[in-house]
Amino acid sequence: MLGHEVCILNYVNPIMNVDVATRDEVTTFHQSDGLSALLAAQGVSILFSSYQSGLLYTLRNTAEGEGAVHPFALGQPLDICVNDGTNASALFATELPHHSYRGPWRPPFIPALADEDRCQINGLAMEGGQPAYVSAIIRSDTIDGWLDREYHGGVVIDARTGKIVCEGLSKPHAPRLHKGDLWVLNSGTGELGVVAGAASGRGTFEPRVFCPGFARELVIYNDFAFVGLSKPRSGTVEGVTLDQKLHDVESEAWCGVQIIDLAKGVCTEWFRIDGAVTEIFDVAVIRR
Repeated sequence: MLGHEVCILNYVNPIMNVDVATRDEVTTFHQSDGLSALLAAQGVSILFSSYQSGLLYTLRNTAEGEGAVHPFALGQPLDICVNDGTNASALFATELPHHSYRGPWRPPFIPALADEDRCQINGLAMEGGQPAYVSAIIRSDTIDGWLDREYHGGVVIDARTGKIVCEGLSKPHAPRLHKGDLWVLNSGTGELGVVAGAASGRGTFEPRVFCPGFARELVIYNDFAFVGLSKPRSGTVEGVTLDQKLHDVESEAWCGVQIIDLAKGVCTEWFRIDGAVTEIFDVAVIRR
């Protein structure tokens, strides 16, 4: 059950036009005892969206105030987004209100843009208002090539040099820079960790925390990592290390948000979703 100080406000996503499964199925929410106090102490609210419901959920420690959508990384002088519908999958855009873009960026192994998904770039880290690192499922220039080695061919690329700074990852997502460290979700293993030596151009992934679910989104705020977790779409995560790790700890995959204390390397608070909603797409933290 929700604590009396935390509420969820649901907003219909105007972009989506789908039959929402949650209208006829039950979705339940559970939270840790200290979640409300942590949000109050940090002065923040959590926003997250879901594939199945087409809703934006706002998690607050009070019922007042307005939410905000965070679909893009805001840089200078460009507004920047990631598009996985092209072979390069990363487009730095300046004309978002008109649903178009300029100045596309692509990794060196993609010679030209095409309306195809080849390497599945899915994450972007900013530094000083400019793109710094991107994550990709695989280094491939063939149609749907990312599906061939999606669990073991993941890379992190320096967007400024085009060089791969870390490889051998399993479905990496959401690179983030924090206090000089490059954090990334190694989703296929259920791990949040850092790319040690990324600045040198020859980094290695060092896991710090296991997260019981498919980790797709990451926000770091005041030494806390807000990790968005999803259940597998097929009901299992066979073929990836995450499946064995869940078995080892006798856990099912989660859907929800876990808040990790980076200094201690543990989950300190959490918000869990069960029922019809099984996937979280994006997570944002906003100051009140």
